[in-house]
Amino acid sequence: MSKLCVVVPTYNEAESLPELIKQVEDVLSDVSFKLIVVDDGSPDGTAKVAEQLNAVYGNILVQSRSVKSGLGSAIQVGFRAALGMGDVESILTLDADLSHDPREIPRLLDAGRTADLVQGSRYVKNGRAIGWGFKRRLP
Repeated sequence: MSKLCVVVPTYNEAESLPELIKQVEDVLSDVSFKLIVVDDGSPDGTAKVAEQLNAVYGNILVQSRSVKSGLGSAIQVGFRAALGMGDVESILTLDADLSHDPREIPRLLDAGRTADLVQGSRYVKNGRAIGWGFKRRLP
């Protein structure tokens, strides 16, 4: 059992998912964890890419949904899967488009040792959104 689960909701992320998972695997190389990909029926084959990556890393659970049902419900599906594993102490979510930097994971986990909830945000002082256009940056 893994004490940490990383939930990654996806839709059309076949191109960015391998790089995200490589970065997460590198950052957490000394930690036992499961990565849960919740895919909303991506027409680009994201779920298949996630399954192929599991063949490489062996710690990826793919939850495939037949239609695009949204980020919030994908996170709920991922949390339910993580909590269903039993001995989970921490659940972390990351966007698959690389807009969340996996190098921040240790800092978030460290903060979680003394808090029930830790949230990173691009909207705090010194936060940023790389590669986002003006409209997407509007809160």
